[in-house]
Amino acid sequence: MCDVFEMCKTKLQTDDLLDMISSIARKKSRVRGNLRVEVLLESTHKWLDRELKEKQQSRKRKWEELKTDLWKRSRHDDEVLMEDDTCEELLAYQILLMSATFVCDNQWNYCAV
Repeated sequence: MCDVFEMCKTKLQTDDLLDMISSIARKKSRVRGNLRVEVLLESTHKWLDRELKEKQQSRKRKWEELKTDLWKRSRHDDEVLMEDDTCEELLAYQILLMSATFVCDNQWNYCAV
């Protein structure tokens, strides 16, 4: 049983944890009556279950952070595109105004601004 605890102290993948949990559940059903073994299996099962839930929550948090970061980047890119479009429109308007201001006085009647 000590080997199981030593294995638990190492970094385990989610699949390994699931395999160990199912293995412990099978062993628990076979050793009914031996309280010492049942207690060891139960404590190992709880520890593995807690470890699995922590990994799942950690992955969920990382995924949420990634989604949030991607959403912020996407929103920022949209704002940059909007600013670029706005700058081009302002530049075109400025050129139109400059062309209107350099028109001679007698041509103002024909200027379409």
